[in-house]
Amino acid sequence: MRRLSLAGYLFVFLWSAWFFAIQGVAVGGELGPWTPDLGLVLLLALDSRLSGGDARRMALVVSLARSSFSCDSTAAIITGYLGGVGVSSALRAAMEVDGYFLRSILACVYSGVLSAWWIVCHQLGLGAELYIAPQELWPSAISTALCALLVGPLLVGLPGFSSIRKRGRRR
Repeated sequence: MRRLSLAGYLFVFLWSAWFFAIQGVAVGGELGPWTPDLGLVLLLALDSRLSGGDARRMALVVSLARSSFSCDSTAAIITGYLGGVGVSSALRAAMEVDGYFLRSILACVYSGVLSAWWIVCHQLGLGAELYIAPQELWPSAISTALCALLVGPLLVGLPGFSSIRKRGRRR
């Protein structure tokens, strides 16, 4: 299996930066809490076509793009996305998770867990009491799952990912 080229990582960063910019505008608009995590959708769409090392590097690149547009801690963002890739790799070793429907379920779960993780990191940084309202996590998680189901398969076809399209899925 070929490695992802340097240009491939550059395109991952550029596309994820665009997605996070769009996401930032959407959060302040009509969508509000229903804004999907577009970087997570991109990460899961490309993750199944990459080796473990490439997937971790791609998660780091997506994390750095998100930290450019977020007030969340960079360390919390990196650990969140790397943890998601780690869980995805562990699940892939145990069962087939490359189907679109199963990937959208994973996107829903990851989105909720990542949102909770970033809320906890904010509260720890402020010295506040730890409290997570589960009803605040579901709108984003559901919209991320729908986005992964409907848009995720199209993301592999974006310009710059031709080397990913050419290779088969990892085993």
